[in-house]
Amino acid sequence: MRKIILSLSLLFAFVVFQNTQATAQNLKIGYVQVDSVASMMPEYKASSSELEGLQKVIQKNLQGEYQKLQARQEELKKTVTNEQQQAAAQQELQELFAKFEDQQKQAEERFNKKQNDLLFPIYAKIREAIKEVGKENNYVLILNELDGTNTAYILYSAEGTDITDLVVKKLGL
Repeated sequence: MRKIILSLSLLFAFVVFQNTQATAQNLKIGYVQVDSVASMMPEYKASSSELEGLQKVIQKNLQGEYQKLQARQEELKKTVTNEQQQAAAQQELQELFAKFEDQQKQAEERFNKKQNDLLFPIYAKIREAIKEVGKENNYVLILNELDGTNTAYILYSAEGTDITDLVVKKLGL
């Protein structure tokens, strides 16, 4: 009886192993260099240019505000003559620095919103093209080569798994 159970267990394990190997060989997996595809799109180039312009304006405005803050700080240093004036000057500078930090935060939020508004439709278009390429070519899984922080998700890939060119072609680039 033990021999029969052991034989059946081995047979079952062999069948499962063979089935797993056959399934793994049938899985079609690819990856796309999404940022590379985006950089080829005219709307991405226009958006990047617009974002660079916005960033320069924001930096210039913040630089101007900071210079005003520094000028006021120097002015207060020269005019303060007693403890009461020093306390009032410190209070004023704390308020000015807090206001400047708020301006920085608002500028960052404004930039991030603009970035999302401009880039979201572009990446949505790429995602749709990837889905279509996946369906047309029977891929079960398509990965992004890098994330937004340039962290690689693909440590190894066999030749022919990079389907970036198919997505580029699908987008008509």
